[in-house]
Amino acid sequence: MPEHYPKSTVEASIFCTKCNKMTPWKVADGRRQYCIPCYEKPKAAPASNQVEKREVEQFDLFKKEGA
Repeated sequence: MPEHYPKSTVEASIFCTKCNKMTPWKVADGRRQYCIPCYEKPKAAPASNQVEKREVEQFDLFKKEGA
């Protein structure tokens, strides 16, 4: 069942299933939003080699066989 908090609450300690521990969560409008440590983790960027390789493969798809 969802938990609701007073409208003045900004942060609450809630169990995070990704972290497997109690962590601080952002609370807005009386409802929990997200786990702050998970949200602040840097996002993994795709390797530039994979992006360039996909672009080259896509370009090769449209070449004419006679050219």
